[in-house]
Amino acid sequence: MKYGTKDFTIEALFRFLDTLRESGEINMFGAPKVMEQHLGLSSQEAKDVWVAWTETYKEEGEGLE
Repeated sequence: MKYGTKDFTIEALFRFLDTLRESGEINMFGAPKVMEQHLGLSSQEAKDVWVAWTETYKEEGEGLE
């Protein structure tokens, strides 16, 4: 699927988000804006990818008691 101005796979975008998260540089609620600025995604694309990425943590059960 094409995201932004380049052909990014969802896996590549998830890796980008994982790397950003592991860096601890930002609060991840700001990640969609970072994807817009650095990857050329539209606001809606960035939000959609971010939501899909956060859902992977629900599936894995990370952080859930």
